[in-house]
Amino acid sequence: MKIVYIILIICLIEIGCCNFVREDNNGYKSFNINKLPNEILLFIPTYDGFNQSVHPDVLFFPKTREGHHFYLVMTPYPWGKNRYENPSLLVSRDGTNFYELVKGLNPLVLAPPYGHNNDPDIIFNSITETFNIYYLETMPPDSQNVILLTSQDGMKWFKKSIIHYDLHSGDPLILSPAIIFVDDIFYMFYVRAWRASQTAINYITSTDGERWEKDSVNLVITNFPDQFAPWHLDVFQDENYFYMLVCGPYADLNLYLGRSVDLKYWAFLEEPIIKRSASFFDSERIYRSCGIIQDDILIVYFSIRTNQKSWQIGLKKFSLADLYQE
Repeated sequence: MKIVYIILIICLIEIGCCNFVREDNNGYKSFNINKLPNEILLFIPTYDGFNQSVHPDVLFFPKTREGHHFYLVMTPYPWGKNRYENPSLLVSRDGTNFYELVKGLNPLVLAPPYGHNNDPDIIFNSITETFNIYYLETMPPDSQNVILLTSQDGMKWFKKSIIHYDLHSGDPLILSPAIIFVDDIFYMFYVRAWRASQTAINYITSTDGERWEKDSVNLVITNFPDQFAPWHLDVFQDENYFYMLVCGPYADLNLYLGRSVDLKYWAFLEEPIIKRSASFFDSERIYRSCGIIQDDILIVYFSIRTNQKSWQIGLKKFSLADLYQE
């Protein structure tokens, strides 16, 4: 009888432990982003050893995925050398200390035969239960491709070209694709660039994240300040609104925040939420940045070029209530 009781107790303990792990996703407690620092420049290790990086996009799991709360995709960009600009993935449990899932994972892909890779964006596809990284394979003056990388575990990646732009035939050059999934539809926002001073924000749609209506282009309506030309962007959401972070190319080198209820009309705050300055990490320009929201807290992972011409990534915390005075 004692043996039966012992076995029963062991089974109950094991069941309890298993339930705990399932409910708390690998045993980690839910992460509160309010614990993140108010403002910090991060150390982002890169495969080339220069540890300069640009164009961050962060995927946040409050209860972890594969043991981590944060997945960061970015590209190394030492001194602006675009041959190093190959999508790379880092993970973190605390949102500030990032590292490779396995040593030697990066870069996820090599540079094309000529031109360069650029502008990665990461989502978790809840339909296929995969990580999706979208990025551009830019080979001027001939072509540009939107490439999709997929992975179930973040370590083994599969590459597929999903959109082809023939620059000789008049197809647009696009910048900074940002993907969001809403009501069973994937939206890809991007900046269409004729030249640095003439740009516009568009979006296209897809039902599966792979086959896109390339020629069914939707124009985004904004209230940007006069003379502001959008250059790189990110799109994300909370329970009430969609949000967009946009930086400019050459004249206005700051970061603006807008929001929308329908993904077409976007109201931007009049003043940038991050301004370049010597006091802000010696920044010469604010570049593509991304956002995550939990409750009323907005965390912006920003990228900057310093006055010494190096490229760095950091984070800054905001209260949405303070930004919108609500």
